[in-house]
Amino acid sequence: MNRNFLTKQQRREQALKERNALSFQYALQASAAVNNALAGLSFLRKADNVMAYAAFGSEVYLDEAIRIWVRQKKRVWLPRINNSERLEAVEFTGWDKCSSGSFGIREPAGASVKTDEIAAVIVPGLLFDRQGYRIGYGKGYYDKFLPLLSPGVFLCGVCFDFQLVKNIEPESFDLPVHCIVTDRQILHLRNSPAMQR
Repeated sequence: MNRNFLTKQQRREQALKERNALSFQYALQASAAVNNALAGLSFLRKADNVMAYAAFGSEVYLDEAIRIWVRQKKRVWLPRINNSERLEAVEFTGWDKCSSGSFGIREPAGASVKTDEIAAVIVPGLLFDRQGYRIGYGKGYYDKFLPLLSPGVFLCGVCFDFQLVKNIEPESFDLPVHCIVTDRQILHLRNSPAMQR
């Protein structure tokens, strides 16, 4: 199927189909490579807190990176969908303190944090392009959440390498991430704080 002639929804469905077809063993190995790369990123090593996510379905698993950040005494936030159907960040204090929330995704309990407290966000997606734009699941949670963050917050997209494409033809409201980490490469983009030093 030629991606160049697919609608955004068709590209979303195709990417999800391809990702769901990955073997569990491959997903674990590829996720481990992503986690190792994240742990080595200088911006994330210096940040005192990181907003990650609890993997859902065939997404890149971040459990190991979260474990490392907790061990490094970083504060870790995870997303939660509130009663207003908006994404918010809540402090992670252990998987035993999380429960199944929206769409069956593990969500932490407790009060949400202010967006100006967040230093870095790990952003999931079904597709990313080499300009840092993404296609998500179509609910718009991150599209609404990311503009609320303070300037200078480090946005790092994560995906399996096949989910990195040339161009997704972003819309006017799309915000690019600063860096993309896959199981095979780290892509620092021109808008990245790491490239502006």
